[in-house]
Amino acid sequence: GGGLLTPDSLDQVERLAARTGTRWINAHLYPQIGDFPHLGITSLDGLTSAQAAQIMAQIHADVAMLVDRLGRERVIIENVPFRAPDEQNLRLSVEPWVMNDVIETHQVGFLLDISHASLAAAALGVDERSYIRSLPLKAMRELHVTGTGIVDGYRTDHLHMQPEDWERLEWTLGLILSGEAALPDIIAYEYGGITPKF
Repeated sequence: GGGLLTPDSLDQVERLAARTGTRWINAHLYPQIGDFPHLGITSLDGLTSAQAAQIMAQIHADVAMLVDRLGRERVIIENVPFRAPDEQNLRLSVEPWVMNDVIETHQVGFLLDISHASLAAAALGVDERSYIRSLPLKAMRELHVTGTGIVDGYRTDHLHMQPEDWERLEWTLGLILSGEAALPDIIAYEYGGITPKF
């Protein structure tokens, strides 16, 4: 959604995917304030309707570029975390209607990251389970599971599982078993990372 995709970057994606046998190309919707200097955005969530429309147009253009190049069956869109006011990604990036609109318009798959959803719901001040239920669960192809915790004063993910993380996973698996969410082909436990906090 930041207009950063280029033919060269997609060439690299295709080469890496071919070399590694990667099934899907996962994309985050992650428009940031710095991607739109011409719009004069001063707040993560204080967009005018005209600003939001231009950002949505860029999101759709970027996803269309992925679909045109890779095919819709290879593209999955992942929900992102949100920790306002410390993030630079715009609140628009975690609004369920945005995820639903993009996935329905382009007929691509959905990657549900449970911890990202938990972080976003907390930052938005909404009920976590209601938030997850509002995402495009019927289009889910992959599920990411990770522990959450406090690091350097911030709630973050990619940590070891805590009791509340297991409860969140069990509840989400219940959505799959009930048919409210699609059965994913992959469940990935994302543990660790490359920064000092890990």
